[in-house]
Amino acid sequence: HFLNWMEDGNVITTDSTYEFEVFEEHQMVANFELNTYTLSASAGNNGTIHPSGEIEVNHGDDFSFSIHPSWGYQVDDVTVDGESVGPVSSYEFENIDSDGSIHAEFKLKVYDIVITSEGNGSIDPDGTIIVEHGTSLTFTLTPEPDHHVEDLLIDGESVGAVEEYEVTNIMDPFTVHAIFAFSVDVETYKDLDQLVVYPNPASSVVKVESDEVITDIRIYSVSGQLMKQLKVNDNTAEVSVAGMPSGIYLLQIADAGGVKTVSLKVE
Repeated sequence: HFLNWMEDGNVITTDSTYEFEVFEEHQMVANFELNTYTLSASAGNNGTIHPSGEIEVNHGDDFSFSIHPSWGYQVDDVTVDGESVGPVSSYEFENIDSDGSIHAEFKLKVYDIVITSEGNGSIDPDGTIIVEHGTSLTFTLTPEPDHHVEDLLIDGESVGAVEEYEVTNIMDPFTVHAIFAFSVDVETYKDLDQLVVYPNPASSVVKVESDEVITDIRIYSVSGQLMKQLKVNDNTAEVSVAGMPSGIYLLQIADAGGVKTVSLKVE
């Protein structure tokens, strides 16, 4: 932009137009200066913007700002000249030809907590929930009747067969997985001399013989899931295990003498 007219080192006027009568030679110098602009930078609570305040820049310059949230916070939004540019960590003004402004806002970090379970039981809370940085969360595990908590896994690591567990000062996302299993009471093993189960291990058919009339046969997984059920009214029965995945199962047999449970290996 125009700065002034000078003659013999003296400023004559700052007006761009200068009129005078000529009676002798004059050496007039017109001075110009590069335009400058002001960028105003500010930030809300729980973070900073660098640099901040009023910054003078030259016409045509590029100028960058960096945005830094405090610990446990994240950038919520950045506005440039009143318009949102999103939760960016930096912003550059390019080829500047006017004044400008930039402002950053911050918010607490939030994390997804993924909670699942297997077997017969429930965990509260369940599903995927969102929690804020630094908060605590308590999990309550409730097994169904005849079942128990087998294990609780936090990010795949066991914290034991607990029915309540608290995670404090949360600073990262994590997963929770509860495992429930069928409970086999010691008393169910009594009087097994009246019961014959063969072959064990089995690969196709399991035969069951009892001195009492068998009324019901059930096969459970070790997590408590009912895999098969057979209604019977005889002293002998056959149960097909063909197609079942290899592993250890619980074979529950009900007869006139009560309910008996034995371990069954399927190959």
